[in-house]
Amino acid sequence: MPSHEAMEQAAAWFSLLQSGTATDTDRAHWQDWLARTEDNRAAWAFIDRVSQRFQPLQTDTSPRLAADALQVARRRLARRRIVLGVAVMAGASGVLSWAVWQRPRTC
Repeated sequence: MPSHEAMEQAAAWFSLLQSGTATDTDRAHWQDWLARTEDNRAAWAFIDRVSQRFQPLQTDTSPRLAADALQVARRRLARRRIVLGVAVMAGASGVLSWAVWQRPRTC
């Protein structure tokens, strides 16, 4: 799986390239980014596979819909990470509390 950073960059490139405002310079920079690392190529391939799922929606607004869907997916991923972090912290707090409670008391 590509790194989170590469995925974010790929999503940004996808959004720009599908926006209709990308210049030839933008496309050249995208090609440079794509050629730079295997991680970038893997991230772009993933974004491309996801975008293929939206092919049936092809209309004049479909690039915008695809970009919006990618942003929604990124927000969901961020929320899952927050929930996971809270769960880990709650579990760690419980273990720490139990350890303190079990510790012999010397007064």
